[in-house]
Amino acid sequence: MTKVRFNPQKRSHQLIASAMVEMVRDEGLTPHEALEAIEGIKNDIFFSLFELKRKEQPND
Repeated sequence: MTKVRFNPQKRSHQLIASAMVEMVRDEGLTPHEALEAIEGIKNDIFFSLFELKRKEQPND
């Protein structure tokens, strides 16, 4: 599995970066707090994303 790096040309990456900027600029979070929020979001939605991907796989 290759490691996915930040690609500013990808819209999905732009949306995540924009959300983090908004957390710092508009919500008053520190950069550290914004990263902690992203980590919490990642943990909260992992299993939903896993299930979504599983349903996309063809049945063997």
